[in-house]
Amino acid sequence: MKISLGTVQFGSAYGAFNTRGQVPLNEVDDLLALASNFGVTELDTAHAYGDAERVLAALNAPSKFNVISKCPALTIEINPVDSLLSAFENTLKNLKAQRISGYLLHSAEDLLRPGVYSALLDLRNSGRVDRIGFSGYEVQDALSLCQKYQVDIVQLPANVLDPWYESIFFPTDVEIHIRSAFLQGFLLSDPENLPNHLMQFSGLLREFKSDAQAQGLTAVEAALAPLLDNQKITKVVVGVNNFKQLSEILHAARKLEGHSPLNFGPYKGATQDLTDPRRWKAK
Repeated sequence: MKISLGTVQFGSAYGAFNTRGQVPLNEVDDLLALASNFGVTELDTAHAYGDAERVLAALNAPSKFNVISKCPALTIEINPVDSLLSAFENTLKNLKAQRISGYLLHSAEDLLRPGVYSALLDLRNSGRVDRIGFSGYEVQDALSLCQKYQVDIVQLPANVLDPWYESIFFPTDVEIHIRSAFLQGFLLSDPENLPNHLMQFSGLLREFKSDAQAQGLTAVEAALAPLLDNQKITKVVVGVNNFKQLSEILHAARKLEGHSPLNFGPYKGATQDLTDPRRWKAK
């Protein structure tokens, strides 16, 4: 399955529309079992996700799934290579694992720091990690890095409102992992009850939901459809707060397998003030 399960809510109270907080350990166990039953093979985590790595270890998840984790930002580190290697060892310790499937830089620009790329290559060559890469925000910057460095995975935000994947092409040997498919829950929210700082986009949200309804899709299905259909996208990383959310996502993904391509947008009102949550300003 093309869905990868994000784990940030397993270790912290993450998400602009997350009103519940961190997912309890027993519920994480149920979520992992559900994901496995639907054929999910990959978990996405990070050192920055609070206790998420330790939670996965407590549930023996690294023995059941391919785990991808991320290194904390190295921007201010005096010795970035030492910090990278130390962070990697801490991740293995937290996960109680000897090796992991993927290790990414959580800050794309860290790839430019002296020795960092070589250190990642050494980790891959040692067999302690299968794939290396980075997580980023700016697509063009990520593309430039991929033209300079041979990486295996690039993780970037994208969704139906920001379909850069339709016109930008990465090297064919690079896995593209997409996050923010639901724009931190915006696409699934009620247009009448948005936070004040997002209320200006209520009309756009209604337009998206109208497009979904016209094609016989729920908002979850409509948000996932363009991403799952695109052959350039390897994985779609989703984070959830409860069993119902994950069940709905997985059933939607299964329903969309082999589905005919669907048409959405373009949504002209989808500026970066909406599609980049770093710009959201609560008032």
